[in-house]
Amino acid sequence: MLREIGSLLIVMSFQFYVSGQSTVYGRLIDAEGVAIPFANVVVHDPDDSFVAGELADENGNFTIPNLEKGICSLYISSIGYASKTIPIDIQEEQFDLDNIVLDQQGITLDQLTISGQKVPFSRKVDRTIINVSSLPTAAGSNILELLEKSPTVRAERVTNQLTLMGRTNVKVFVNGKQIRLEGADLFQYLSSIPSNQVESLELIHNPPASYDAEGTGGVIDITLKRSDSKGFNGQFSINAGYGERPKYGGAVLFNYGLDAINIYGDASTNQDYTFQNSRILSDIQFDAGVLQSDQFSYRPAYIANYSSKLGVTFDITEASSLDIFGSFARRHWALDHSKTETFYTGSISPFPIDVLEGCELNQTDQSNFSFHTSHKITNATSLSFDYDYINFDIENPTDYIWQQFNKENELQNESSFHTMKETPFDFHVFKMDISSEVFENWEIEVGAKASVAEILNSMTLSNNGADPILENLFSDQTHLEEKIYAGYLTFEGSLTTKYTISGGVRYEDYDLILVNGLEGVQRRISRPFPTFTISRQIGENIALNLSYRERISRPGFQDLAPAFFFLNPNTLLTGNIQILPNLNRTLECSFTKGAWFSKVYFSHDNAPIAGIPQRNQESSLLLLLGANFEDRKQYGFSLGFPYSFTSFWESRYSIDGFWRRDELKVEKEIMTLSNPFVSIDISQIFSLKKDWSLEASGRYISNGYAGTL
Repeated sequence: MLREIGSLLIVMSFQFYVSGQSTVYGRLIDAEGVAIPFANVVVHDPDDSFVAGELADENGNFTIPNLEKGICSLYISSIGYASKTIPIDIQEEQFDLDNIVLDQQGITLDQLTISGQKVPFSRKVDRTIINVSSLPTAAGSNILELLEKSPTVRAERVTNQLTLMGRTNVKVFVNGKQIRLEGADLFQYLSSIPSNQVESLELIHNPPASYDAEGTGGVIDITLKRSDSKGFNGQFSINAGYGERPKYGGAVLFNYGLDAINIYGDASTNQDYTFQNSRILSDIQFDAGVLQSDQFSYRPAYIANYSSKLGVTFDITEASSLDIFGSFARRHWALDHSKTETFYTGSISPFPIDVLEGCELNQTDQSNFSFHTSHKITNATSLSFDYDYINFDIENPTDYIWQQFNKENELQNESSFHTMKETPFDFHVFKMDISSEVFENWEIEVGAKASVAEILNSMTLSNNGADPILENLFSDQTHLEEKIYAGYLTFEGSLTTKYTISGGVRYEDYDLILVNGLEGVQRRISRPFPTFTISRQIGENIALNLSYRERISRPGFQDLAPAFFFLNPNTLLTGNIQILPNLNRTLECSFTKGAWFSKVYFSHDNAPIAGIPQRNQESSLLLLLGANFEDRKQYGFSLGFPYSFTSFWESRYSIDGFWRRDELKVEKEIMTLSNPFVSIDISQIFSLKKDWSLEASGRYISNGYAGTL
């Protein structure tokens, strides 16, 4: 890895000089703290003569270098906002105006009112921010569909896996709180939240130490809408559509604000009648001959999502506030009658036709209670405390009939069976944070967090309601207790007018106990996880950044505990209690110039977790389970940029790619696999008259590695 580090450090070695002239910089935001992009910032001397002028970038940041010391005035203007004049006295080489708030204001031009609007995409050193309300294609969808359209994100619906910049083990947060679901359960939850409730998506590829060390792929933080306006206000929406089958839904949001109290809530539902059909073709060479199969699954699904939330915010004093809310959500997914037909050919085909018919139900209930309080000790120091209780209750009953036919389509074998899976989750999370600006231009945050989880998974397979089949393999009960205690320190500040650094360290103590019918495992890991970024300001709105981080992927509950049948009785999706945690180290270098962004990175995983199918000779089953690879190295790049053809036509492009090298052990032999990958996202946004907008977007995705047998 030293060679890779050295290569990237060479990029940082040019233009290391320090300017002796004064530089003024700051950030433009609105009353809600949202960045105001591309505003005009002009400096005038005491005689009101022009001295210098710059344009703020898409994140609202501006930098005006090479100014003489003394008194001058700053004039700031942007369409949709009231202009502002700020007198300043420059006496230092570095003059930070911090956040400058502009008031929104409608401007009437020939009966046309123009107001400020957020840009759809913005980039920071460690993340990409998507303002959902600025995307026309976000209307009428849900969070999962939004993520599928987002740059650098892939939602693999076959494997129920999210990837960010080609990396797996991505953690999902909603309003800063982690969603403790995995796989299909996580996808179902994300599908249950309508897109009209989403304010923004943050795709954080380099999470700071304030986030859990878990998640080598990064973090997706979803911010939902909430109004703090005074008086009573609300929003009501309905939607309907028809794809292969009908779908409809509606939502209501409300807010009631007084001087010191604010009550808010929402309720929504979406009903979706759809098809989740699939077709799988396979051609497998065995020593005894060839087995070919053509499998088609007819799956008419009904999906119903219900969610509600009620909360209240108190301003206890001018410096203290309290926020309490509770929520409930239900996702109901059902297949009244699915049918999977498999046609076999080849020299070793046992029966030409295999039919599996089933009725399936998957219902997930989520309850959440959250308590948050914050206190501003001084103008530069604040304290906050959070407690969250999260409960999930998942039920998954299914009924199957399995039939085998000969070449004359005569029934040869028939069996029926029933499976039942019940999984209650309980999470308690405590968190405390203190942030302070210890001295000018330097901010430090410290915090502590405790997370306690208990999960019970009960699974049974029975034949016509009789005794369980294959105890401890198909029918089992698994109990998991997990405790994580963590403390962290983050810092951010300026070394000179050209250099800024940020970083931190998080120390975590992880204790896991898992017991099932066959065996048990206890695992404890304690270690620090550092992060560090240094940024070099090369010129106007041009910066070079170098960062390093360490994170961990711990096997999830579904990786460790058994599940149930997938597609046919010869194939079992199950857990592997022996999976070990994986440590990831990543080094990346990024370059930004205004709204242009580019990045190269190298990452190394010492024990990546991935699917490795295995054949159980005793039961003649194909087991689909997770296991640790021997090693993984990945080299990647990312490029994003906008282009404005006209004042009403904006175009955005995002290109991401990587080359991955895996080493894995299959039947005691080491295999080496190389996998190149590239994805290209293109979006064209047209601003039309009378508040109408139109977006056309598309994505190209190259082939990717799925698994090895």
